[in-house]
Amino acid sequence: MSASMPGARSCCSEIITEREEKASVAIATNLPFSEWGTVFPDPRLVAAIVDRVTFNAHILQTGTQSYRLRASKKTLTNKRETTSAARDRGEPGRP
Repeated sequence: MSASMPGARSCCSEIITEREEKASVAIATNLPFSEWGTVFPDPRLVAAIVDRVTFNAHILQTGTQSYRLRASKKTLTNKRETTSAARDRGEPGRP
């Protein structure tokens, strides 16, 4: 679920509230709690969500970059290098 979708923010909050103390919730994010206000613009909503998510929680911080971001950057770099090499050889570019 993307938090940029209309209604996704409140839906996420509702899911967390409904599952509170009933079932497990797994959340993966590259944002620290201090930056959740960029996703959930209401400071009270952020405080409530962080409170519910962290109560009796097991928080795992890997301290690593997203492998998806790393792979995307590598793909982009490879494409640029391939395009540059083709241009150096005088090959026409792709549309």
